Amino acid sequence: MAKTNRNQYQGLYFQDITAKVSVTIPSVATGAGTSVTVNITGAQVGDEVKFIPQFNLSGLVVTADVSAANTVTVKAVNFTGGTVNLGAQTAFIRVSRPNSGLYT
Repeated sequence: MAKTNRNQYQGLYFQDITAKVSVTIPSVATGAGTSVTVNITGAQVGDEVKFIPQFNLSGLVVTADVSAANTVTVKAVNFTGGTVNLGAQTAFIRVSRPNSGLYT
């Protein structure tokens, strides 16, 4: 049985913001991509972003990053053999600011 070391990453991040959001990913044709923006108060360019879907991605590859202050851009690319239409879905977005003191 594996044990989780809950203190393993303690001190690596200065700030964590977690938000539950509604994301509407438009229809994505085979080989195409799309993006949508979500407002996350406190997010800054350079922060790490984790997109945590609460739905089946249906073959889409989804990434997210902070594109401007308080703005997270969610990008979806379709590598499947058909069009994927997810519509409005719920997801969690976690924005983490690395502790810059660790890298100096």
